[in-house]
Amino acid sequence: MNYSLSTLPISIEDIIQRPRTRTYNELRDRVAYVYVTGCFPTHLRSEANELLRLISSYSQTPTSFDRRSGTLLVCEEAVVRLSLAAHPMAKKVRTYINRGYRIATGRGSKARRPYGKVFLCKNGEHCDEQIVVQRDGSVLDKW
Repeated sequence: MNYSLSTLPISIEDIIQRPRTRTYNELRDRVAYVYVTGCFPTHLRSEANELLRLISSYSQTPTSFDRRSGTLLVCEEAVVRLSLAAHPMAKKVRTYINRGYRIATGRGSKARRPYGKVFLCKNGEHCDEQIVVQRDGSVLDKW
């Protein structure tokens, strides 16, 4: 997408200008989730969804870290300005993807996708090994 964050509504620019605020951290975590999975988290308020829509676009190829799913691509300027490559969750998920894990997409039709957790699995269709990578980079066993 060929736009700049400076052309977006002032609220995004205001948030990015204050990196030590709770609002900035929440935006960064939500955008990191989209960056890693290629999809929106569920159960967000409409204002949060709107911010994510403004800095992402649809792709015809899978965009998740494991390149198996996801259709959303975060604009490059947001990736750089929010330091998403250095986000603890993104770094940890990339490590596990390199170890053969994949992002779990089929956890049921009513399963939540919280922006603070990425569900990963390994070994076969039934996901014998299951882990959860949280927004701070910590890892939990099982779902």
